[in-house]
Amino acid sequence: MLELIDRRNAMPSRNPYVGIGLALCLLSLGCGGGGSSSPTTPSTLAITSGPTVSELTDNSATVTWTTNMESESRVDYGLTVSYGSSETSKAMVTSHAISLTGLSSSRTYHFMITSAAGTESVNSLDQLLTTEKDYAILLSEGWSAFEDAEYESAESLFLQALDKNPTGAQGKHGLAWAQALQDELTTAATNFLAAVSLGLTSAHPLAGLAAVYRDVPEYDLAIQYALDALALDSDYQFSHNSNFDYNDLHLILAQCYYAQGEYVSAQTEVDTLNPLNTLDPENPTYVRNLLLEIESLGDIHGGW
Repeated sequence: MLELIDRRNAMPSRNPYVGIGLALCLLSLGCGGGGSSSPTTPSTLAITSGPTVSELTDNSATVTWTTNMESESRVDYGLTVSYGSSETSKAMVTSHAISLTGLSSSRTYHFMITSAAGTESVNSLDQLLTTEKDYAILLSEGWSAFEDAEYESAESLFLQALDKNPTGAQGKHGLAWAQALQDELTTAATNFLAAVSLGLTSAHPLAGLAAVYRDVPEYDLAIQYALDALALDSDYQFSHNSNFDYNDLHLILAQCYYAQGEYVSAQTEVDTLNPLNTLDPENPTYVRNLLLEIESLGDIHGGW
């Protein structure tokens, strides 16, 4: 005879696996209950940023990068992919910085970074950096631009050279000539004088001062510097513009003497430039004729 079960009082059946699933959830995921997972640590060393080149000069550079784990630092570098030189740091860090010194100016270097921690290491692909130009290179490029009549470019290059060596006499001298040929007469005079005070003893800055002060005009100073230049080198010729030479200095003297009414001295300089001139001081139009002769000589010797 079948027993009748009173379902109202019977205990409900339950899935035996529910408790197991809940336990697994709590153990593996935290699933509420106020639990939290433990922080994970990187298991593989990796470069996370860089390498970056900074503080670049004509003979040094700094290479920086970051890693996900504390590690040592190394930079291999050289003029080829064979490198040949290296700088290292044993400090265990995540932010790496290695300074490279003793580099040559205006050269392209290959470099590769490496970080190591324990048995792990990681390195970058081959990288390139180019050092800046040094004072001598910038000076040479400045004169090349000057000789090509690119005076604005020349001025910029001489200024860059002076950033490398603020007391460079040749940098001041080149800058003065570039400025003079752009009619920056006051600053040109200042830099010519600076070149002389810094030890430049050639006739070049004196000749430049003579031309600048002729155009300012400061005739007494122009005469003084023209005479000083000729005293140093009676056959003077500007090494960066052969059209400007001792004849121009005599012309500057003739022009300045004439402007100050010193006609006899002006005549002496004209005679030097053109011994066959037919000027006659007794002629009523002598002063006018002297001016015309000086202007004519300017067309021949005006190398400025």
